[in-house]
Amino acid sequence: LAGLDAAYGTLSDYDDARVLAVSLNAAQQMLSTDLIFDSVRSWARPGTKVSAPAALAMARGMLEADAEGAVLAAAHGKGAAAAKPVVTVRSVFQAAKDAGVKAVALARGKKEPLEALPLPRSAKRILSERLEACYREFL
Repeated sequence: LAGLDAAYGTLSDYDDARVLAVSLNAAQQMLSTDLIFDSVRSWARPGTKVSAPAALAMARGMLEADAEGAVLAAAHGKGAAAAKPVVTVRSVFQAAKDAGVKAVALARGKKEPLEALPLPRSAKRILSERLEACYREFL
């Protein structure tokens, strides 16, 4: 992933191991993954936009989700489990695009995109709180 730093003009500190939980539901023949811990911190290099670390995180997330999807697809193998589709972040975005659903970028301090969503006020409040919490954790 260090090559992404060069592409995005960032400097990242991969100071701890990434913890990924893998679970198997034998009854439903389903294998799933869940990112439990990931402590990468990134900074924009001088002359790079301050938003570069966020763009890096998105690209990194997509690449890692693709890798996890490939592992899950290989693990599903043959038989009944092979008939179940592997759902990844990329496949969800693609399905949304195919259905005509547009992605909305939400960011701390930018209220207009959140306010424009057709969601109950309580959901918007929760999303706003989560954005603030993510920002604090990102620093």
